Amino acid sequence: MPDFEFSFNDINQTAVNTALGGNATSAQAAAIDDRDTFFDSGDSWDWSSGAPDINVQVDTNVINQTAVNTALDGDAHSSQFAALDDRDTVVDQGSHDSSDLNFHIDTNLINQTAVNTAVDLDHLFPFG
Repeated sequence: MPDFEFSFNDINQTAVNTALGGNATSAQAAAIDDRDTFFDSGDSWDWSSGAPDINVQVDTNVINQTAVNTALDGDAHSSQFAALDDRDTVVDQGSHDSSDLNFHIDTNLINQTAVNTAVDLDHLFPFG
């Protein structure tokens, strides 16, 4: 029994906060759950009964998170969380097994960028 999974998962998150006399705060959370489970409970391939079982999983998972927080007379905060779960599970309980084929090719990428700037206007100019 052949099983093919081709998936592309892409999450882009951008937060831009500006506060004057207050706080600039951002929080981002991203999660990708891209599991492939291949379960074979029948009689698998033996040389007299046919072709092997084939499982193919090709994944590309990308998470991009960008936060830019600027506070004048306040605080600038950001928090970012990203998680990828990209498992490939093959369970074969056949009684006449030979080589089943399992291919798992994945590309997982997490980019996180945070730029936080806080300016205290009361003390910006020493002779003010």
